[in-house]
Amino acid sequence: MSSLEDLGFERLLMLLFPLGSERWEENKMAANRVLAMLLVGIWLIALVLVGGKTMAFPICNIDSTEMMNQCLPAVSGKSPKPPSKQCCAVVRKAKLPCLCGYKNVLPALGIQPKLALALPKKCGLATPPECNF
Repeated sequence: MSSLEDLGFERLLMLLFPLGSERWEENKMAANRVLAMLLVGIWLIALVLVGGKTMAFPICNIDSTEMMNQCLPAVSGKSPKPPSKQCCAVVRKAKLPCLCGYKNVLPALGIQPKLALALPKKCGLATPPECNF
């Protein structure tokens, strides 16, 4: 898949982010990224609402359903559990800087961002700078 602009989203972006033509050109990449994150966030919320009955999709080099199934107990609820070996195996496969780009979407999924962003360290990995609040 090419850029969102090639998919016809530029008009939508211009409506969502009304800027002067000069500012639009400067901020087009940022607007593309925001829209992409919104679309993925909406899809993730739909995945949770349907109870995982939808097909999984790859995100940041991992399977979305596998990540939710293996790591949700470690990043949600009042008394989250330590990450399991299976969760850490998923985290190790992930492109962490990519995943951390979605930290603002996590609360809508019932995930506590601070717990989610602590997973790399708990799994023995270095925490990328993108994962800091």
